[in-house]
Amino acid sequence: MVLYHGTSSVGAESIESHGLRSKVETASQNDMDQVVNLYKSIGWSGQHLGGFAVLGSFSTFDKAQDRPVYLAESEHRALLYATRDFACGERARALFYSVEDLLRLLNDPDAQGQYKQDVYRQITIPAGRPGTRSVDEITTAGLEALRSAADELERIRRQLAELRNSHTHGVIYAVELQPRDVLRARLHSSMGIIFPGDLGPDRLLAKVRVPPTLGWMPMQDNRRLKIHAGVGSFGALRRILESVVGTNPGWADNDEVLAQIVRLIKQEIQL
Repeated sequence: MVLYHGTSSVGAESIESHGLRSKVETASQNDMDQVVNLYKSIGWSGQHLGGFAVLGSFSTFDKAQDRPVYLAESEHRALLYATRDFACGERARALFYSVEDLLRLLNDPDAQGQYKQDVYRQITIPAGRPGTRSVDEITTAGLEALRSAADELERIRRQLAELRNSHTHGVIYAVELQPRDVLRARLHSSMGIIFPGDLGPDRLLAKVRVPPTLGWMPMQDNRRLKIHAGVGSFGALRRILESVVGTNPGWADNDEVLAQIVRLIKQEIQL
């Protein structure tokens, strides 16, 4: 089974030397935790859709020891992660935009006005009664906390900007997923194929270099694996493998069993 992985020139050399590794870190977990805690302490959610809304979800379930490898079902879906905006990965991108929002809040009256509106909604919902602290008290304390953290936020922004600016081109890899890998992987409705481990450089079948000026546009991708009634093509493949493996413990080294798997796949699904 061939899947795809999009990345930046920043990480391409490491991937080609060591393969796709689940614990590679381009955004410091300490920096992520620091920024997430700052957002929570000031009671704000930021403005950029790819900022704190994304960063907060990563901080809750994607710690370094649990981080998987993400694969795309088609080269088009992988292209998004080979663009300049996603250089160094989605975690680093979310951290960058989260920090940009915080620094903008310090100096932009419009952002500060939105901050006050957000705080007002938080302290009056759901009972419709104001809280014990006024909006001005909360936002003044929040801005003061930001000023105290400004130097650290600038450091994080500067480091991430340097990484983003070092992007010279994108790369999309065609990655082989063997039958035994499919049993470990899972299909997510929005994140593609999630593989809980490393995939060595021998799994890289081919690559294409993506010009830095090439963008990405959403489109209907007919080659995307579907989740249909809990099965879909990926689920059907898993079902076939599990049924054969259950009666053939040495299936991975048995050519006849592997041929049987291929026949069943051709009968039931098209990849």
